[in-house]
Amino acid sequence: MKLCFKSKQGKLGFGYAFIIISLNIILIRISLEMINWNKNFYNALEKYDMQAVITQLLVFIMLTFFGAITYLIIEYLRKTLVITWRKVLNDTIINHWLNHKAYWFINNNQANIDNPDQRISEDCLLFIERLTNEGFSFITQFIGLFSYFMLLWQITDNFVLEFSLFNIDISISHYLIWLAPIYVILTSYVAHKLGSPLKNLIIQQQHLEANYRF
Repeated sequence: MKLCFKSKQGKLGFGYAFIIISLNIILIRISLEMINWNKNFYNALEKYDMQAVITQLLVFIMLTFFGAITYLIIEYLRKTLVITWRKVLNDTIINHWLNHKAYWFINNNQANIDNPDQRISEDCLLFIERLTNEGFSFITQFIGLFSYFMLLWQITDNFVLEFSLFNIDISISHYLIWLAPIYVILTSYVAHKLGSPLKNLIIQQQHLEANYRF
């Protein structure tokens, strides 16, 4: 990230990043409105209120339209940001590789660096892709966590889990709030354990494909 502060293009990328995160927050707002729309739409169906149903259908079309447009703008800006930051990172690394014939010393000294040309072309892209995808997603999802928490708290206001354990009456208010993180932690742990072998396999695949191209 320090490299991006040193160039005009890199600094421009931070403007893209700010807009992308802001638009992702707008998407969170739209998703919250969609949840509210579901309640209003099905309430109108239960009451056989055709005027309200038609109104809610128009609201659905508007939310879907603005959601789709926002998502497309986000993807366009994210791809532009990937190109911008990748160029900055790529140019810097290539300069380090070419200066003082570093490529020659690496090859002749048999340094433990395999296929540096492939590393420059692919690893720069992978790093920026992960940063602008998973990195930005983490920021917006962290913000969305509080929004969904408040919404779920309001929805489950009347949901109370009551049971007895060892002749002790237990009452848990908003129990769905506490079940959600437990479910996420368990499923994330299972996904991590099942997917962890993929990391070494992907590294091995990249290594073998780079050797083959060389």
